[in-house]
Amino acid sequence: TPGLLPGSYSDIFSTQTTDYGVAGPTGNYGRIWIRDTSIGSTKSWNGLAMSASGQYQTAVANASTIYISSNYGKNWTSTASSLNWSNVSMSASGQYQTAVISTTNYIYTSSNYGVTWTQDTSITSTYTWNGVAVSASGQYQIAAATGNYIYISSNYGVTWTSTNVSIGTQTWYRVAISASGQYQTAVAASLNIYISSDYGITWKTTASSLSWRGIAMSASGQYQTANATGDYIYISSDYGQTWTQDTSVGSTKSWNRVAISASGQYQVAVSSSSNIYVSSNYGATWTSTALSVNWFSVAISASGQYITAGYGISGYIYTCYNTINAQGVINVGSYTTTSGVTGIAGSIYYDTTTTTLKYS
Repeated sequence: TPGLLPGSYSDIFSTQTTDYGVAGPTGNYGRIWIRDTSIGSTKSWNGLAMSASGQYQTAVANASTIYISSNYGKNWTSTASSLNWSNVSMSASGQYQTAVISTTNYIYTSSNYGVTWTQDTSITSTYTWNGVAVSASGQYQIAAATGNYIYISSNYGVTWTSTNVSIGTQTWYRVAISASGQYQTAVAASLNIYISSDYGITWKTTASSLSWRGIAMSASGQYQTANATGDYIYISSDYGQTWTQDTSVGSTKSWNRVAISASGQYQVAVSSSSNIYVSSNYGATWTSTALSVNWFSVAISASGQYITAGYGISGYIYTCYNTINAQGVINVGSYTTTSGVTGIAGSIYYDTTTTTLKYS
């Protein structure tokens, strides 16, 4: 290579497959998905959660144990009892985790990254739980039961208090919480969206009455995204006060879940019998990716770099690794240790201004 010391050379092939940082035809965000078969058998994956960094991940399924990963979803370890787990959430560090069960049961908590779990019986009755969300610190938590109330905790899930009693019992599906715990949102079947700005103490209705299924919010709570089965994706940029229908996906879908990065810029939504949809512009537009199957669960890291999705019916976990750069730079190769030259050999990147693949 011209300009290098005599006898030096560079490896021209990258040892890592990565994606560009922009969704859609001018980029490759969320395009490459890898099926994980390390668990050994297919599961009906109902819930996924990951830490802010993406290092710690937890997956729950029907009639199964809980599976945890501490290496960005590359390998998984079985933990907890085999139950009909329906959802899971965790703190930013991954240390505090809470999981719920779809059959009449209790809430379960972990304070050691999901290694061991404790049944919480502070709620004296058992319920059919659908939704759970945990603040960044783990201190504030929210859980929702089908045909019952929303419950909140301010002590890391040790004890719970029912809220929204004035709303009455509802078929709650999913809940979301901001990093601080101040902003909380809950969705249910054939109901409006409910939002709270005082740590879940009081609630108000917003949006139309639809068969809502998924809800997620940015760390600040400003950006929120919801989806409804047989309908479209809806986005909010004012803490859930108002909602805008997004039809860029082209048609209605049987939506299940949605996940949002900390800033709100990167988003991913999954549905039954359809592709995975990703957005890199705060949910304004969406692009389909991955194969069309019964996707049911999805999680995303704080930066948007790591995404994990799971089949809802007898399937596998899939992971996606993205580079988050303005121009989607991929570093290529490195010089030999004896060359006297350090650093990367070069880079390939997609210039989104000129829509040209370039190298340097």
